[in-house]
Amino acid sequence: MEILKYSSSSYLWQKKNGFEKSIRPPVTINSPGSTSTKERPVSVTRAVTRKQTQTVTHQFQQSLQQLMDTLSHANPFFVRCIKSNADKMPNHFDDRLVLQQLRYTGMLETVRIRQSGYSVRLTFDEFIQHYRILLPKGLLSSKMDVQKFLLNMKLPSEMYQIGKTKVFMRE
Repeated sequence: MEILKYSSSSYLWQKKNGFEKSIRPPVTINSPGSTSTKERPVSVTRAVTRKQTQTVTHQFQQSLQQLMDTLSHANPFFVRCIKSNADKMPNHFDDRLVLQQLRYTGMLETVRIRQSGYSVRLTFDEFIQHYRILLPKGLLSSKMDVQKFLLNMKLPSEMYQIGKTKVFMRE
């Protein structure tokens, strides 16, 4: 007698494809009027013509896909909370802790950019989408293409800056 070991790694494969042929039970089939017996393995999977019920895995995958679609179309905003002190005491302000948090979250860089006047921040793709009516045909969304376009527009260099992934412009 063999010991049957279960493994969850092939569960989905078995759920789709049925059991292996070696473990399918043989079934005796007698046709009417015949005296011979034939053994033929019977498939454990259901017929294709029958409407299959959704598995839990399939329902989960559909739900996950709907969530991903919703998130990809969302425009999220995040609230950044800064702790005033490590002890969580009221009316106590730890300058070093607050400054460290502001640096790590990129808040100081954001404030510096806003103060310098570059309040419009667009990725190269967003820039091309936003200004596509002014752009020549076939312009790609690369840094070089955006840079060439801005140079051709003969805008003063203090009106914009080009970063690694974004274009910063004054309003």
